[in-house]
Amino acid sequence: MAAQQRRKRRYSMIIEWSDEDQLYIVTVPESPGCRTHGATRAEALRQGEEVIEGWIEATRAWGYPVPPPRDFAEWAHGEALAAGVTDAELVEARV
Repeated sequence: MAAQQRRKRRYSMIIEWSDEDQLYIVTVPESPGCRTHGATRAEALRQGEEVIEGWIEATRAWGYPVPPPRDFAEWAHGEALAAGVTDAELVEARV
């Protein structure tokens, strides 16, 4: 598998069902506004991979650096701290 293909697969995708649209909606957290959809989860996943690839290509074409895929553990830690959970409480929760 090519390096770009492997990197593309490391970006996060949130896939949620929309009752209003009767579709699966895909959001790419690393790229605000990067969204797509699919009639099935499998289609939504394929569409998500395509939109990530397009986002990476466009970002490079515009001369901007492509942000790295986020590390979920770091993100979750930051979210917990933002919610007021202390590091000590996080350590207790892991035990």
